[in-house]
Amino acid sequence: MLNGLLDKCEIVIVCPQCSEQLVKSIGWLRNQGQFACDCGAAFDTNQLAADIRKVEKSVEDFGTKVGKLRH
Repeated sequence: MLNGLLDKCEIVIVCPQCSEQLVKSIGWLRNQGQFACDCGAAFDTNQLAADIRKVEKSVEDFGTKVGKLRH
């Protein structure tokens, strides 16, 4: 499985409370569970981690299908 495929990719999260732009790697977010902005706004990253796993699984399935087409 391609776990960690997106870990080095960075995304920008805009704080809904203070509008600060927080740049975090997907791998960092995946491993945190939750984090807070400097203003105190809390973010739960569990759903994000679950969605990332779905994307990685889809990419893996696509690669498997393309591999089958080559043979």
